[in-house]
Order: sequence, then structure tokens, then C-alpha cells
Amino acid sequence: MSVTGLKQYEATKAWRDKLFCPLSRILVKFGVTPNQISIFGLLVLIGFIYYIDTNLKLSMMFLIIHLLLDGLDGAVARLSKNDCTAGEIMDTFVDYTGMFIVIWTLGLYTYVDPNLGLLYVFLYLMMVGLMIVRYLLKIKPKFVIRSKYIIYALFAWLVFTSQNYLNDALFIFSILMVPAIIISLLKVNNRLKIENFKIKDY
Repeated sequence: MSVTGLKQYEATKAWRDKLFCPLSRILVKFGVTPNQISIFGLLVLIGFIYYIDTNLKLSMMFLIIHLLLDGLDGAVARLSKNDCTAGEIMDTFVDYTGMFIVIWTLGLYTYVDPNLGLLYVFLYLMMVGLMIVRYLLKIKPKFVIRSKYIIYALFAWLVFTSQNYLNDALFIFSILMVPAIIISLLKVNNRLKIENFKIKDY
């Protein structure tokens, strides 16, 4: 992550911690763990799936709760001094599992083209995976496309206006992610060649 990107990331975390501070203190006091919040946030998407065919506004509310809980678990982890690698792995798992569930559900109920949704999720996860590898190899990315929040926002736009731009957005972001993935692959490959990295054969 670049210096600018790191500063923005830290600023976002500080803003979320301040926003969730009162609720975080209550949850920490009652012994609620970040992992419990993460898992509950994933389960909340059951409501998103259940109501999407009958009540779009209620379905959207469950998605918003999911996103709020996704921010709350990190705030609770930092307040309780429990922000460890294991917690980050759980948070990442829940985050991207949730994204898959949302896109899959939108495809199931024809709000997005299922094949386009699958392509988007595949490229997004590949991009994120390569970003993690770049981070471990200390290769600074110049930019990161975090488009899933725009997709969620466009779903909200659909709910209130009945105007559906989700397929257009999925198509555009899928195209934009391709060069980002190729660049990351080349940079990782070059770094591994320079360092003569070898995978151990177990």
C-alpha cells in the first residue's frame, strides 16, 4: 500500500472508531467479541436474501446493517486490543463471503446478469488476493479499485428510483480490474524472480 493509501486507510479506521465508539464500549463491556460481530453480520444477510423478492427497502436495510457490522467488528477489536491476524482473517472471510452472497442474490433475482456477476466476483477476489501478495512482498500499489461499495450504492439507487445501473457498473468495473490484475501479476512475478523465490515441496 502506498503512503497516501496507508494514510487514507488509517484515517478511515480512525473515523469509523470514533463513529462506533459509544456502541463499541457497550459491546466490549458485555464481552462481545469481534468474531461474534463478524459472524452475526454475515447471518444478517439472510434477511437481505429473504426480502429481496418481496420488499426491496427492507432487503436494503439488512444490507446496510451488514455493512455497519462489518465496520463495527474492527472498531471493537481495536478498542478491546484484540486486533490480531486471526481476527483480520475472519473479517476478510466474512467481508468477501458477504459480497459473494449479495452479488449471487442479485443474479438469482435477475437484478444483475448472473454470468456478469460471477465474472465480477472472480476478478474482484483475484485482484484482492494479488494485493495481499503485493503487500507481503512490499510492492506498493498506486491505486486500488474498491468498487463493491459503489455496487451496493447502486442497489440502493435501484430501490428508491427503480433505475438499474448494476449491470453497467459490473461490466465497467470488470474491465477496469483486468489491467490492474495483469500489472499485479507482472510485478509479483518480477519480484519473485529477483528474490529467486522457491516454493517448498512438502
